[in-house]
Amino acid sequence: VEELSDLSADVLLRGATEPPHKGVTADGIAWTDIAQAQEPLVFSCAASGLPVFSSEDMFVSPSGWPSFTQPIAEDHVTYRADGGEREVLCAA
Repeated sequence: VEELSDLSADVLLRGATEPPHKGVTADGIAWTDIAQAQEPLVFSCAASGLPVFSSEDMFVSPSGWPSFTQPIAEDHVTYRADGGEREVLCAA
């Protein structure tokens, strides 16, 4: 946990939410670049290192957060209700 930024620790461990419509990953990569990447990219949980999502399953969502049709593996994620939506959390 010491390697996580304060924001990442808040989101991963305390249920906080990143601001929507940032348009970039925590590493500063634009979501539009990821969506257009020639090779699939894997998004891993910063807390556990488990692979969670593939860019092949990413889609444009008006929510302002990246959206995916499915996780890489169901046992790598947990779900919680979030205002009528289903939020996906890594199973760290």
